[in-house]
Amino acid sequence: MELIINDFAAFIGRRSERFYVRIPEKEEQEFAADKVEQIIIARGSSLSMGAIELAMDRDIDIVYLDWRGMPIA
Repeated sequence: MELIINDFAAFIGRRSERFYVRIPEKEEQEFAADKVEQIIIARGSSLSMGAIELAMDRDIDIVYLDWRGMPIA
């Protein structure tokens, strides 16, 4: 599964072996790390160090897109 973040000011954190996504004025969601293959961030958002470590441990790509949808990192 691709976890696509396309909301400004979203936050991706870690709870044990799960990612959680907090978006202002929306309900928080959780995703099992073993189901996520890629995290795609298309708007100004942030990731916790815990979420980055979990992604690294599980070989999950973290991709940042520019305003045109082109990968920049």
